[in-house]
Amino acid sequence: MNRRFLGLLGAIALLSTACGGSPEPDVSAPPPPPESEAVQDEPADEPADDLATSVPAEPAPSSPQISDRPSVDETQVDPLADTTVIPGERVGPITRDTNRQQLAAIFGEDQLRDEAIAVGEGFEEPGTWVELEDGRSLAIIWTDETRSRPFEVRELGPAWHTPEGVHTGMDLAELRQVLGDFQFYGFAWDYGGTIQLDNSRLDAYRNVLYLRMRPSHNEMSLYEGDYPIMGDTLFPSDHPRLDEVEPVVHSMIVVLNPHDWSD
Repeated sequence: MNRRFLGLLGAIALLSTACGGSPEPDVSAPPPPPESEAVQDEPADEPADDLATSVPAEPAPSSPQISDRPSVDETQVDPLADTTVIPGERVGPITRDTNRQQLAAIFGEDQLRDEAIAVGEGFEEPGTWVELEDGRSLAIIWTDETRSRPFEVRELGPAWHTPEGVHTGMDLAELRQVLGDFQFYGFAWDYGGTIQLDNSRLDAYRNVLYLRMRPSHNEMSLYEGDYPIMGDTLFPSDHPRLDEVEPVVHSMIVVLNPHDWSD
């Protein structure tokens, strides 16, 4: 083969390469994996099985504490544990609507005694005595013979008291402290020593609370001198003769159902 032919072959080879002929693949590179063997995305980490146990549980509600104190049987509570008097409303457990049957349920039939009770100037009204100990006795005057409603409560023992501290047995100094200045009717008659609450510190109780004083000392001085404090006449609480007889409250009357005088 002559030199001219070899040169022609070399030129053809160079021309072929320059025109973009595809080179042989590099067999040294690994082939791509088939689609069935493609790497799948890894799933997110699942929570550990013991995650719930790692969270502290809500504390169980504590059981209420049970007191060792025995329960109170209301049927055994002393009905006179409250000896407060609210004029016009109640005397302890006795209210404006308490009837004779209810009175027996409160105090017991053995403590009651029905009879006509003197109310002054020779008059009597249907009443019931409630005979109790420790200065708690009292008498109820009913509105009528049916004994269905109390008109007033009187003959109250010293255990009964208003919120202001008024009670039977109070002396003059205590009265002045509670009432301030007041007036009273002269002694020695049916309504002797009755205190007028009008314009006193207990003015709100007028017509539903009546207090009466009586001398506890030197009673004869009522009738002596130029200024006796007797009869149906009003006297001031600072009367000079009043201190001489050292009066005390001997009667407290509480009206629960006032009479309607317009009838």
